[in-house]
Amino acid sequence: MANPCRQWEGKLEQAVKANNAANQLKFKEKLVECIVYTARLMIREDEDAYRDIVNYGMEVAKKYNIPEVEYHLKVIEAEAKPKATEAKESKPSEAKATGQ
Repeated sequence: MANPCRQWEGKLEQAVKANNAANQLKFKEKLVECIVYTARLMIREDEDAYRDIVNYGMEVAKKYNIPEVEYHLKVIEAEAKPKATEAKESKPSEAKATGQ
């Protein structure tokens, strides 16, 4: 899956080059929203794509000094760990219930 957030990063870079503070803020916010929402979506659908967006988000957080991205991704990861554990635990109990 192509990273849908790269378009916002490109626009942010253009705003930085143009020294346009208003657009920098606007595109930084859009970039954060895109990364967080995409990570939340990917965690349910595709583990590899989720990892890619998390890694990308961490790079962006460092590159543009956006601690909000890192914070939100850590929260998403913390929420995901219990769900992953529950999913792993439910599989053996399903096998027992079906007699396998």
